[in-house]
Amino acid sequence: MLCVNNLTKTYNNKIVAIKNLSFSLSKNKILGLVGPNGSGKTTTINSILGTIKCSSGSILYEDYKNDSLEFKKKVGYIPDDLILPESLTGREYIKFVLSIYSIKKSDKLEKLIRLYNMQDFLDILIKEYSHGMKKKIQIITAFSLDSELIIVDEPFRGLDVESMIITKQLFRGFTESGSILLCSHDLHLIEELSDEVIMLYKGDTVAKGSSDFLKDKFKCDDLEQVFMNVSMGEERKNEIGEIISNFNNNA
Repeated sequence: MLCVNNLTKTYNNKIVAIKNLSFSLSKNKILGLVGPNGSGKTTTINSILGTIKCSSGSILYEDYKNDSLEFKKKVGYIPDDLILPESLTGREYIKFVLSIYSIKKSDKLEKLIRLYNMQDFLDILIKEYSHGMKKKIQIITAFSLDSELIIVDEPFRGLDVESMIITKQLFRGFTESGSILLCSHDLHLIEELSDEVIMLYKGDTVAKGSSDFLKDKFKCDDLEQVFMNVSMGEERKNEIGEIISNFNNNA
């Protein structure tokens, strides 16, 4: 289980990127973390991964702190960006990452390669890959490791429709033995895949619970409406409605 307790990150002693965020993510679950730019999602991810140090709070996977080798072996990551070493082939990149984790052979690797139809592209330099192919390589690599928890940030960026469907099925299958922290701007995706949702806005946790719970609590039809309710004041919602309704008017 991943346990985040009262996570706070302040920059320059005054800019609060995330404030008192607490949650737990159990085995066999997908937790959706959603919010607009500047909400604290990236800070949360980087704090969990240990790439930045939180100002206060604790982050544990089982009993392991996030700066421990055991934590890093158990927690995988698929980033939003597509920055990969373009001088390597896909095969060389996968082999390199597996070697970092001292994995000489992954039983999952060949299955994942076939799943994403990448057999004929592994010996091509990554600089020749499309955005979608780069994302496939990221996914294949992450799921080839022995991670128990995988953090995924905007995982469908660049994927075609077939690959999106496959990836959703892969996520669900992975939770038979592991768990996923899914970070996205796509509220429909979050609602479809997540067992629980956390909505962030300007560093604050503004909503938390299952999709059904949140829709019932705020009397909304979907998570988009929930987000509008918890993150925007009436004045802003009215302004948006007025602009949209009058968009095609010349006056």
